[in-house]
Amino acid sequence: MGYLPERLRWSHWSVDYGDTYSTSYDYKGDKDGFYCVQIYMYEETAVQEVVDRIQGYRDEGDGEEVTIGDRTGYLVVQHVGEDGMKGTPTLFLRMGEKQWAEIMFSPTYAKEFSGPEAVTAELKKIAEGLTSTV
Repeated sequence: MGYLPERLRWSHWSVDYGDTYSTSYDYKGDKDGFYCVQIYMYEETAVQEVVDRIQGYRDEGDGEEVTIGDRTGYLVVQHVGEDGMKGTPTLFLRMGEKQWAEIMFSPTYAKEFSGPEAVTAELKKIAEGLTSTV
């Protein structure tokens, strides 16, 4: 992680499912707290799941292609999230041949920004600073 929005800290929570793993960031560094930013990493065979999900969004006309430095990605508001909210702002980023990242803002956290453009700018900053050890 090369960049996180101001005041966020690692939540001391992570999961590892083999080819998929995730961690989250919040204000308190509390593993039992609500996340502000969550990042999933997909590797090897799990990459196909991401590719299929992105294709589904393309087919529905949801989201848009993005370029972050020399990497490609897809920006979308996923139709998942807390009740009564618009969804989860998400940036999928191709990290390599067999590795993708999924960077998500909680819908509640996204409301703290001045609008969708500000959320998108923050997602892109996180993506720019994201590096892989693989």
